[in-house]
Amino acid sequence: MGTERLRTKIEEQQAVYQALKAGDSGTVCYKEFQNGEWGTDDENYTNRLRLAYYLLYCHIEDEEMRKMKGFIRNSWRRSYRQKTAV
Repeated sequence: MGTERLRTKIEEQQAVYQALKAGDSGTVCYKEFQNGEWGTDDENYTNRLRLAYYLLYCHIEDEEMRKMKGFIRNSWRRSYRQKTAV
């Protein structure tokens, strides 16, 4: 029962993966927001983590996705540099 539920949750991320391949990175790139309890936080952290599990457990490996991984990984760095450059 637990294994099947986990598999279902991971496979739900296929929609995020397809959107990312189509050019919509808005749900996975760093998106800063102010958390009242912790301060600055990343709104899309959970989405990126779920996508990472999908890529890992569904064995997704293609050249296009390798490029996107680098783009996503560096998105928070670009945002941080812009923020601190002010």
